[in-house]
Amino acid sequence: FLTWENDWGGFDGNINARSWLWQPFVEWSARLFPKLDFTAGLHGTWFTFNRTGSAEPRLALQFSPNARRRFSFSASLHSQLQPYPLYLASNLAGDTPNRNLGLSKAAHFVASWRQILGKSLIFNTEVYFQRLLDVPVSSDPGNSFSTLNLTEIFRRTDWQQVEKLTNKGIAKNYGIDLSLQKFILDRYYFLLAASAFRSKYTPADGIERPTRFDNRYVFNLTGGREFSKTKGEKVRVKGINARFVWLGGNPATPIDIEASAEQGFTIFKENEAYTLRQPDYLRLDLRFYLKWNKTGRNSTLSLDIQNATNRKNVAYDYFDTLQQRVVRKRQLGFIPILSYRIEF
Repeated sequence: FLTWENDWGGFDGNINARSWLWQPFVEWSARLFPKLDFTAGLHGTWFTFNRTGSAEPRLALQFSPNARRRFSFSASLHSQLQPYPLYLASNLAGDTPNRNLGLSKAAHFVASWRQILGKSLIFNTEVYFQRLLDVPVSSDPGNSFSTLNLTEIFRRTDWQQVEKLTNKGIAKNYGIDLSLQKFILDRYYFLLAASAFRSKYTPADGIERPTRFDNRYVFNLTGGREFSKTKGEKVRVKGINARFVWLGGNPATPIDIEASAEQGFTIFKENEAYTLRQPDYLRLDLRFYLKWNKTGRNSTLSLDIQNATNRKNVAYDYFDTLQQRVVRKRQLGFIPILSYRIEF
């Protein structure tokens, strides 16, 4: 169980709440055939704050034709609470219009294949589809808002009213993940991973749009090499690690320049939500380290170079009231970190 106690400052002062989240479950596993395993279960969720709950069936099949190959399939239903302050956000009159929001639900379907290629080399592939139901969206039928895109806890329709939400939104995620992993053997390792996916949602206006997390593709490469030398009881290890990330650009919403200039803060064109895409995110991190062991203590001296290429990726765009134009905010560039650690 989980206990929750939270203070949230609404316009009318502090609201105190305490609730319980109950999650009972039962699971049954069996070997149907010598190479086929079956698992079934039932998971329950009950949120006492507003008396909402769900029953979530789950099942999985795993077929292993030999010791080096494995195929799996699973289907399951999951539920999720909304961010706690969303239930408690109050307007000027002291009302909490979203305290009775229900649980969001997601139906998951996953098929995977795992192949051992050598002593330390493994290939994995996974295809998945997720159907999201009962997602909180605006009660305004012409609005594009969905809690799936939240970067803040809640939002207001104006400075006095909290936006009223309803569990009528839907969404879907689908894609494929590929990875090739070599565990550290012969003093080197690597992990190559790639994903191609889509993430879309349908709010109250009935128009399907990409979510703000619909980056479409991700590529990761992580690797390292160690060199060791032993002299008597002393062991000295030199190493280098590298990590490269390539992420598709975040979807973005156009800024209404005229409305922003008139109101004095950034206003987005909600009817064109997430129709733009930011540039791709690229980053290279490096790490050089030296380890040495002596009787009774281990020491590590390391130099981490974050964003080694000094690429200043895009963070977000906003309307600058002083310059009266849209300004692009960028993330930090090159960051070196030197550290020393001793363990006894």
